[in-house]
Amino acid sequence: MKSAHQKFLVIHLSFLVILLLASNGYSESLGDTYNEVDRWIANFNPLGDALKPLNEIQRFKVNGFLSNWTTINVHGDRQVGTVTKDWRFQEIQWMAELEPRYQFSPGVELVNKLRFQYDAVYDWQSSSLYADKVNKDSYISHRGDEIMRELHLDIESDNLYVKIGKQQVVWGKMEGRWMDFINNIDGKDFLEIRASQYNKLRIPLWMSNITYTFRESSIQFLWIPDYEPARNPYQGSPWWSPLRSDPERDPRYRGSADEPGMAFKNNQWAARFDTKLGQATWSLGYMYGFSPNATNFIRRDSLGQTFYDPEYTRAHFVGSAIDVGYVIKGVPFFQRIPFTYRAEVVYKTDQYFTDFNKWDTYNGIL
Repeated sequence: MKSAHQKFLVIHLSFLVILLLASNGYSESLGDTYNEVDRWIANFNPLGDALKPLNEIQRFKVNGFLSNWTTINVHGDRQVGTVTKDWRFQEIQWMAELEPRYQFSPGVELVNKLRFQYDAVYDWQSSSLYADKVNKDSYISHRGDEIMRELHLDIESDNLYVKIGKQQVVWGKMEGRWMDFINNIDGKDFLEIRASQYNKLRIPLWMSNITYTFRESSIQFLWIPDYEPARNPYQGSPWWSPLRSDPERDPRYRGSADEPGMAFKNNQWAARFDTKLGQATWSLGYMYGFSPNATNFIRRDSLGQTFYDPEYTRAHFVGSAIDVGYVIKGVPFFQRIPFTYRAEVVYKTDQYFTDFNKWDTYNGIL
């Protein structure tokens, strides 16, 4: 209780200091300083000059960015389950991305996205974080298919749009990824994933993407011979659940699931219909694919011992979404406020969960 009162006092004292500064004529100078900092941040472009010679090539263009996000543990050392949280930094993620584009002719363009990530948290501190030893993916980009994030040829005409290659397809926009089920998410470095992060975390797939438009409607077809499962936090990372058992020491884990290959029988298929209904836009999508993660089926061997048998299972996804735009007029101070109402619903089949009525669960197997 005492700490809560202290926090309350500090917050209100800080607020009073700000008010005093503003009342004593500091508001104008502080505003000027803020504007200068804001302009400096907006114009900060350390790599832009290096890319200018490339952008001078006819029909060739390259964009890119360098970003960092750092997460700090503010709770100090604490034992949680089987893990001691003895680290200060949870992540120091650096990301560099380049996007070269070449336009062969009007309506025909080749797009490539290259990404390199590095988490300095494993080099900056010595702690109980050891995910870099379990899987190098959590530490640095080292696989070619991961660095080459996207590579696709775009062909566009009056009514037809074709995109062939490695890409991501965005069907859903809402939190929870209700209709956004084409590409799985790389969530190995996150505990809570927000909609604003989806574009960065989707795992691109090799596919053919064809969209045909007519009147105020469109039909989209996807042929996806590729598959990438969703990626979850690795053991030894700050996002790994301290309540989970160690797969290396648990005899019930006897191997990993074989991912679906690129044989025709393993291909994924999807289609979507969009149309405009007055002020609303309505869509209906369907996908015949695989579940994002392998299902741990419970088996029994010849000795009567139970074990996990992970397997990727087929699933059907049916989703629908509607967008309706409104403008509220006559609002005091604002005059008019535009807003959009959006709803998404999805139905999935063959999603497996634990059946607590089965005797296997009493042996500690979920």
